[in-house]
Amino acid sequence: MKQFALCLLCTQLLYVWAVSEPIYPLNPGSCESPDAVAAADLALRKINSHRKQGYIFSYHRLSNVNQKQMGPMGTVFYLTIDVLETSCNVLSKRLWTSCEVRPLTEAVYGQCQATIYINKVERAIQLYNYNCSLRPVPRNRVHDICLGCPEARMVDDPAVLNVSQLVLQKYNIESPHSKYFALLNVTKASEQALVAPKYAVEFTIQETICPKDTHSGDVSQCELMTCEFAHKGHCQGSYMKAPDNEYITVSCELFEPEASQQEEQPHLLGGEHDHHGDKNEDHHDDGHDQHEHGPGHHHHHKHLHAHEHHHHGNKAPSQRAIGRHYAETEGEVLYLPPVDVPTVYNVDADKPVTLPIFPDTPVVFHGPIIHPFPKMIGEKCPGQPKNKVDLIQELYKEDQGFFN
Repeated sequence: MKQFALCLLCTQLLYVWAVSEPIYPLNPGSCESPDAVAAADLALRKINSHRKQGYIFSYHRLSNVNQKQMGPMGTVFYLTIDVLETSCNVLSKRLWTSCEVRPLTEAVYGQCQATIYINKVERAIQLYNYNCSLRPVPRNRVHDICLGCPEARMVDDPAVLNVSQLVLQKYNIESPHSKYFALLNVTKASEQALVAPKYAVEFTIQETICPKDTHSGDVSQCELMTCEFAHKGHCQGSYMKAPDNEYITVSCELFEPEASQQEEQPHLLGGEHDHHGDKNEDHHDDGHDQHEHGPGHHHHHKHLHAHEHHHHGNKAPSQRAIGRHYAETEGEVLYLPPVDVPTVYNVDADKPVTLPIFPDTPVVFHGPIIHPFPKMIGEKCPGQPKNKVDLIQELYKEDQGFFN
């Protein structure tokens, strides 16, 4: 009897060994592989969707790729993506393909390292982590292109902050909105020498609880509306104090509150379908729904409903396949000074990250190990740029802070 039991156990062990999934190596990929380019595009969309401040990044080039197969259909991509900053704020939730890259005189370029898992069969996508570094075009290069063009100013400069408040004041006076808006963050600023200094500013705003019909207009005394339906926006404006008059321009775009949006999940696996609502620029339409915020606090809102659809397989997670329970994405964006300004790098050693266990599986397995970001160079890397701009290509080649 004991011999029979031992024989049965050995047979079962041999069966488990025979059907177990193979362990695949981490290998360099190709920067011209359609799968790698599609993964880079998808990773960039997820990066832009995950960020809460700053500007949307546009895809410029796949600079390097490594990949590791996870199970028969899943792949983890380790991507180095060259990116350019656009004029779209991340609050807009737009796709990078619908945003314009900044002109060369205002260009901001950089790279993102991203680790993303894709399983086409289960329609599973997970951006594990990303790390982006960007810097503006050096001033001397800007002068070579346009000697009299505006020069960037620090966003915390007192003069810039004062101009931003004056621009916002004009918007609050002229806008049809029932509530005042307050300044959140100044995101861009420049100065140009004309007959008088001309400032151009960009900043984000948020709705306050102060109604325009009963409040004095001192927005500094207004509390921000903290409910889930509070509107935020992005403004562009200019200010020039000439001898004869003050000249102020302003244009603001408001975005639908996050409460009425769902996390973006483009259908790149087997066909993409965008479901983006229209932007709300400088006006509120009639027919808004209404909800209460307490005495004296009414807020009208219109849902634009940017929808995202998640498509996960119904299979239980396996030892090497990612299930429906994902770890949160971890990301960082670092803005560096121009290359002609010295900077000190402090790069910590990469450490492997183990994904959490899946508590709802019949047998508890650990997720795959995410390796330290590999240094191996992929085939035909860097790839071809989306738009060949000589200055941008020269900056990438000269910049020792980026992979090239």
